[in-house]
Amino acid sequence: MDDYLLFLGVDGDYTLLAENNGAYGLLLQIHKQYFLIDPGPGSYHRALEYQIQPQEVQHILLTHNHLHHIHDASLFIYGLTQGCTQKEGHLYGPKSLFSKAPKKPHYLPNYFRSHVKNHHSLKPGETARFITTEIKATPVEHPDGGVGYRIQTPYQTISYVGDTSLTKKVVEAHLGTTILILNCKNPMNIDEKGHLNTQDTQKFIELVQPQVVFLNHIGSKLRKLIAPIDLARELQKKTGVSVVVAKEGIRTTLFQYISKERQKTLETY
Repeated sequence: MDDYLLFLGVDGDYTLLAENNGAYGLLLQIHKQYFLIDPGPGSYHRALEYQIQPQEVQHILLTHNHLHHIHDASLFIYGLTQGCTQKEGHLYGPKSLFSKAPKKPHYLPNYFRSHVKNHHSLKPGETARFITTEIKATPVEHPDGGVGYRIQTPYQTISYVGDTSLTKKVVEAHLGTTILILNCKNPMNIDEKGHLNTQDTQKFIELVQPQVVFLNHIGSKLRKLIAPIDLARELQKKTGVSVVVAKEGIRTTLFQYISKERQKTLETY
């Protein structure tokens, strides 16, 4: 199987984007289909560098209307739809992203949204299915609302939690997941509404107990206090769960992480 996870960029705030000429966004290949999640600044050009052609990215998943998570969505749609000359692909997101008269400035103009063939406006708990892959919107606690995603394949569950504070309902939505992607932005002494700090991240991991955690969206203030690799080692030691620092451009094969239920089934073969 060649399913994989690819981080197009991992920078946690605009300070890092400016300093590193960085990017933000991630891509899943599942059954020869590309699922693009939160294509922030720089992700379009990173995708081209990694031999991903925009017209091949049929699924775009957005969590909320923040520039850091949505900036390059228009570029991907432009490429997917042959310069907005035809309707193609699937766009997933919270209801606020599909509003024709949004209350706040919209970073994905209606012109581009209107050229996506299939729109999936999802509330937390609602699902969309494509062949054998199920995409479920999960709750977040964030000032501008939005959703996270729980993606179920025949072999594993992949949770992209998104930007959120730590709450019981957010954690419960990801119990039993195989691969957990957490946006750990801040050090423990910063309690920012709508974002996890290191203490929240540790508790999240302890409660969910996935097979592996990818630390993503690490902010500049946290990086000044501790190297990401040292943070991962510390969290792994405290939680007993494998913790990996998300790195731009590294492809991670998904088949090495199989859900426990699926493993029991495969043991009979």
